[in-house]
Amino acid sequence: MTRREEFTRWMLKHSNRSKNTIDKYAAAVVTISKELTKYSNTTIDIYSINDSMSIDSIKQIYLKIDVLREKDERGNRMYTSALEWYKKYLKEAEFISNIAKEQPSEYSVKHIKKLKGEFKIKDGMKYWNRDRSIVDKIIYIKNNECEYDNTHRYFISKATNKNYVEGHHLIQMQFQDMFEYSLDVESNIVSVCLVCHKILHLGRLEDKIKIIEKLYNLREHELKSSGLDIRLDELIELYK
Repeated sequence: MTRREEFTRWMLKHSNRSKNTIDKYAAAVVTISKELTKYSNTTIDIYSINDSMSIDSIKQIYLKIDVLREKDERGNRMYTSALEWYKKYLKEAEFISNIAKEQPSEYSVKHIKKLKGEFKIKDGMKYWNRDRSIVDKIIYIKNNECEYDNTHRYFISKATNKNYVEGHHLIQMQFQDMFEYSLDVESNIVSVCLVCHKILHLGRLEDKIKIIEKLYNLREHELKSSGLDIRLDELIELYK
């Protein structure tokens, strides 16, 4: 299967665009490659590019060429839109590839002890840095489902075209000083729907406890493996 065919199939699955529009986007990528080769005097084959960040540079070059920028504007930005969708395709391909390298046989989390990261002080409060890629990995591994109740499905994310969920630090980052090791680890991050997430942050304690108990039971041993030894009653206390 060619890269163009892979891109087309990916868009059919992950976008809400019509088949006709998707075919136009796939063809537009070829057209952009030819036109950039013509006007920039550099041979460019976008379908041979594997780095998603390179697409931003290509887009900048494209928009600096007056005749191409005007053509894109007349076409309701179809060409730059095609580049944006191709970038999204490459980003997901990169993410899956990275997970496969880490876990060649199966996608699973790593339960490791990790040193505390850096933090910054703002308005007298300490804010610990977080690694967004860890959240993305957990959500991917958990198949975009709420770990408290996998029937919780409120809407489809525009960005992923999958069930919308959010990552939550079971032991919240504000309590990092209480622990020797980092809280920003896979063992401490859970995938939850937006309603469960709001309850954990803003809900009544009695409503929080039901969710905390189940998530704790799912993560207890993994937390210990990451040097985060905490009892259920101690965890609940942190949510009061």
